[in-house]
Amino acid sequence: MTCVFCVEKGTCKIQSIILDFSKSEKVVQWDGMAFVKMISLRTLIIRKECFSKGPKKLPNSLRVLEWRGYPSK
Repeated sequence: MTCVFCVEKGTCKIQSIILDFSKSEKVVQWDGMAFVKMISLRTLIIRKECFSKGPKKLPNSLRVLEWRGYPSK
């Protein structure tokens, strides 16, 4: 399985992401830059605290954001 957070193929075409990690105990390690090139992203829904840190930048196109347990101070 290829993860959109790990490769940059097609990231400019992604419009919606819904992640449900409710049954997972793992924490996703990332640098916080995965959403930078997703210039068409309009909806981002993350249904469990699962990331090691919050994003450094979100795209201006984002209109809907639901992130339970957002990892930010």
